[in-house]
Amino acid sequence: MPNLTKNDLILWITHAIAHFESLGKKQKDLANALGIETTRLSEMKNGKGTLSPNLIERITELCGAPRRNPGRFEYAELYTDLDAFFSSFIPVTENRFYRKILNILSNADNLDAIINHCGSKDTDELDTPLSRQETIDNINILITNEEFHNICVDYKKHLSDSGVSLKFNWGNYETNSFNSKDKLIIGNITISDEKIFHSLYLAWCLKQHIAEYEFGNERLVNINSVKDIVSIVMTGDRILTLQPESLWVKHPINKEIKNALGNARSYTDIYSRNSPFGDHSFDSPKKEPKPDQWTDIRCEVYLSENMNYHFLIHMTEDRMEFEDQGILEYPTELNDREPIVRPNDRVAIIENISSLELYRQVEELRKWVSMPSDNLYQLKKKIAQAGGYVPEAVVLL
Repeated sequence: MPNLTKNDLILWITHAIAHFESLGKKQKDLANALGIETTRLSEMKNGKGTLSPNLIERITELCGAPRRNPGRFEYAELYTDLDAFFSSFIPVTENRFYRKILNILSNADNLDAIINHCGSKDTDELDTPLSRQETIDNINILITNEEFHNICVDYKKHLSDSGVSLKFNWGNYETNSFNSKDKLIIGNITISDEKIFHSLYLAWCLKQHIAEYEFGNERLVNINSVKDIVSIVMTGDRILTLQPESLWVKHPINKEIKNALGNARSYTDIYSRNSPFGDHSFDSPKKEPKPDQWTDIRCEVYLSENMNYHFLIHMTEDRMEFEDQGILEYPTELNDREPIVRPNDRVAIIENISSLELYRQVEELRKWVSMPSDNLYQLKKKIAQAGGYVPEAVVLL
């Protein structure tokens, strides 16, 4: 827990005293319950000294937490500075992608679709069909096979370089195992469906990322988040919103992701009509395992009740939607409206930005989302309205 300010200290202690008084008890009873001297309690009530995490935990246990000013609640990645967010942007993006793959390849229905396809025999073959375990073993051999590895390397390049309309001829690949159009036989595995090929490519990707991964193994590997999602309440005023008109595919943010994982628009939709994996459900569409591709991004600057600055960065794959989307009249300023956060959105918060660093870091954010720099007039105006510190301004009292 970060160090508490003087106001925080007073808030916690006066809250605890008020709670004990409501029970007909005195300050000395509270001091005894907390295991501290009455004199120390009096000092803390006046903002002197410190409040340890153990005392905070004890106060919460006895009295609950004090009520703060209204705030905004989000599940978000929490960073101590903007550079840490920038440096973790791609590692977290890759982690999100591999977790999607693991989730879809751990689904029993998806596993059955792949195994049934790869374990089936041509109708003119009289051999006994392979057992489920034999097929799983053959798939695990395939995703470590050098020939299949080379095909996957080329396919990965295709996903990065190609447009949506270009097709990778996976079934007409020039290898020793080539049979006919839209069919690829390597070892004991026959692939005759584009969506099955793509799913096996995803298994290959996962194997490259986690050496111990095995397709179809009941003892699943675990991919921990490289950045934990925490519960956060943002207090104070939102004093600035940066939101470009749109993020196109070639936007630097999406281009960085494309260079690492490929263009999301080039990825095969494995759920579609006549797919081995089944159709999309209109009411509950299945999530495709694709890299992030952000369509909209919004950066907000908050001035907290303790006069600390925080950034909130909200990325979404769709256009931002607002809870008041359907009403006829609503505030026109973006600062006055709060967008809905969808399950697959990414939210990051950068905490405790120095007032002396604020302008420079706001410009860094503007540059990151490809917005032109400005003189920060609106930001300075909002800071002044919220009672914050504008470094170069003369304050007339």
